[in-house]
Amino acid sequence: MTEPESGGRGPVVSVSREIQCDIGHRIPFHKAACANVHGHRYRIVATLEGPVVRADRSSDDGMVTDFGDLKRLMLREIHDVVDHAFMVWEGDTALREFLEGQSYRLLVLDQAPTAENFAEWCFQRLDAALPESFPPSVRLTQVTVWETPNCQATYCPRG
Repeated sequence: MTEPESGGRGPVVSVSREIQCDIGHRIPFHKAACANVHGHRYRIVATLEGPVVRADRSSDDGMVTDFGDLKRLMLREIHDVVDHAFMVWEGDTALREFLEGQSYRLLVLDQAPTAENFAEWCFQRLDAALPESFPPSVRLTQVTVWETPNCQATYCPRG
């Protein structure tokens, strides 16, 4: 791994990568159709921020990070865990018991499986795994989840 510019000089640049997953869910107490079991093709976009690497003849020269490295992290931490799974709130006992009895792939959340809560879950997974793959000068700034082509939620912690 090549070190980025030292001493805090130079611009900070944001880079983003998208993956997609097919996931089922329901929001049990929703006032409309989302209370029913259904699914989405989620688009998940992670944004990293950091200085541009300046290392002549290095693979990473001119980059914050290689998009392929971010893709591999997103596939391992998100896609491979949730693709073709069912997201269910731990308090939705009737649906949980049914799905667990059928040996379906589940992601059990401690909150309702909304786009907002899923974006936070994705952020937490990526942020926890980031140090093993990226230098300390690179940080995860936000994760955006597109639940439909027209609806998105972005998780961006303060600070």
